[in-house]
Amino acid sequence: MDIKIDGNLASVWTPYEFYLNDKFSHCGANSFQLFNNNGKWEIIYLVDMRRRKNCDALKVKK
Repeated sequence: MDIKIDGNLASVWTPYEFYLNDKFSHCGANSFQLFNNNGKWEIIYLVDMRRRKNCDALKVKK
């Protein structure tokens, strides 16, 4: 996860893995742009990226 804040503007980038009924579906990353509106952080922009290959969840961990 990567969070950057400058005054009332923040940027958050976070990887994720998505499971449906305990079965891996896909992985990816989300990027959020936030604005602090009188002490309350509000999402003003969201980008969702997803893929089914090259995900850590698909690697066998020994």
